[in-house]
Amino acid sequence: MERYTFEKATDEANKIKDKIIDGKANNYLEAESIIESENKDRILKKIGIEKREDGKLILYHATSANNLAKILDREEILPSSETGNKSWRVVGEDNVEKMSKIYLAKKNKIESIAEAIRTFSGGSMYILEVAVDEEDLLPDEDTGVDTWLESLAISSDSKSNFGGSCSHKGGIRNFTIHKKLPYELPRNRVIYYINKDTGNQSESLHKKFIAEIKENEEKEKLLLEDRISKFEIFNARNSN
Repeated sequence: MERYTFEKATDEANKIKDKIIDGKANNYLEAESIIESENKDRILKKIGIEKREDGKLILYHATSANNLAKILDREEILPSSETGNKSWRVVGEDNVEKMSKIYLAKKNKIESIAEAIRTFSGGSMYILEVAVDEEDLLPDEDTGVDTWLESLAISSDSKSNFGGSCSHKGGIRNFTIHKKLPYELPRNRVIYYINKDTGNQSESLHKKFIAEIKENEEKEKLLLEDRISKFEIFNARNSN
């Protein structure tokens, strides 16, 4: 163990010396900061997180159609403490700490999160791509780790409940609509139809089931169609 620790310390010292010799740093602290940043960038790349040239990280946020309408109206994603919106409506979600943050995830994790919310709450789910500063990121407290980078790195290749996510303090204005997951009835309505199906009403219940889906899809379309169109036109103009 002592030999490993000595070799590791020597390697780090040589890296710092090289940075100063190459003119990339003026002193030890600058060189150490550069090396820490490079190590962080390697981890981000390994776990599949894009870092833009301006330093912002690309992450993803899942939201319902109803919540998306409000986000588009104010042109900002806000934590639930400021909006009162909740995805799960379960015990623990009204925790003050949770409500003060926005939860984000990696690209390969967000869809399974969105699907879980949709199964519980129903409706269409929208996945928003956001560009954020790492200074505003915090760990997802459910992961039990101390840093946002560790929180994102956990279970990078799995669909387990925790990991691959982090939280964000403050609102997010830099976002685009990445993907829509189609409408599904909420779990309580699905259970209602299952319990009603005694065999002799299957065909009529199926028609009602489909009719309810179509009716709610139309409501969502009326709610969002104009808003999304205006938002995309605005973004296209600003990107030129």
